[in-house]
Amino acid sequence: MKLKLMLAAAAVPAAMMAWQGYMTGLGITQGALKAEVEKSLRYYNEGVTIPWFGPKTSQAAKALSEQNRAAAVREVLGAVKGIVMSAAFMDAHAAYIKQNHKAVDHGIKVQTPEEKMKAMMAGGEAAADEATRQAAAQMAQMLMNIPAAQLAPMFESDLSDWERQTKSRNAKSAAKAQKMYARAKALQPLIASDPKAFQKGYALLKSMEMGGTGDLAAVEASGARMKQEQEQEAWNKYSLKAVLRMKLNAVVREAATVDFAAQTVQQGKMLKFANAAYEQKSPIWKSMYRAGRAPTGAMVEFARAWLKEL
Repeated sequence: MKLKLMLAAAAVPAAMMAWQGYMTGLGITQGALKAEVEKSLRYYNEGVTIPWFGPKTSQAAKALSEQNRAAAVREVLGAVKGIVMSAAFMDAHAAYIKQNHKAVDHGIKVQTPEEKMKAMMAGGEAAADEATRQAAAQMAQMLMNIPAAQLAPMFESDLSDWERQTKSRNAKSAAKAQKMYARAKALQPLIASDPKAFQKGYALLKSMEMGGTGDLAAVEASGARMKQEQEQEAWNKYSLKAVLRMKLNAVVREAATVDFAAQTVQQGKMLKFANAAYEQKSPIWKSMYRAGRAPTGAMVEFARAWLKEL
């Protein structure tokens, strides 16, 4: 009879927690959970951040059976998903990455450097010429953002070079240099009188020198396009779905490596793995080991299902 009473008493906390909800029983509030989720998704790396809700929550989780911990994992992850997929959270994440990473979704396809090189090789001379014009326009755009006072020494050096090149024995090179020198001389007084006009004029000259058209509208259009591509690249990296995929895949990969049969030994006041190599494992690996096979399995099952929706 005494044994039955002891077993019944031990079962009461778990039963009460299941009845009132594991999150409530563990002392996890929606506000605290949201804060931990934000921290995890805004800290960009492939690792998984382990949430911390205080020692009482940790002790309460340890007191649960492995199966009840698995049930608690499902409940907490369900709450996490509800928070993350809400319109308010998605909007807040988009605003955060726009401000901190200049990430904006323009809905455009951005080629990787490898794809750009492949397209240029396939396009032949025409594609190479277009790449040259784009590079020249980007150079001009960059120069337009440098103060005139900082551009002046570079300009004076170029002016001397163009003057010297006008004496080139190569008629084509000499003709181009003569054109560049004449336009540069006309710009020289603007360094002091109209710095903005000087910036634009010098930027276009450098664009022409690199093989660009020297057309202001083309340069500005190229600059706008480049800005959009950079913002889109940042979006593709930091968007909520991209970060979720990275984190969830990390959970699945890490869980597959956990040795739940690993033995531990007491070393002084510390409990250590018998296999010393396991001491070097990541914090999430060790957390999965401590949680047990069933809770980790519940985490992986949830992660895989969520990945299919993203």
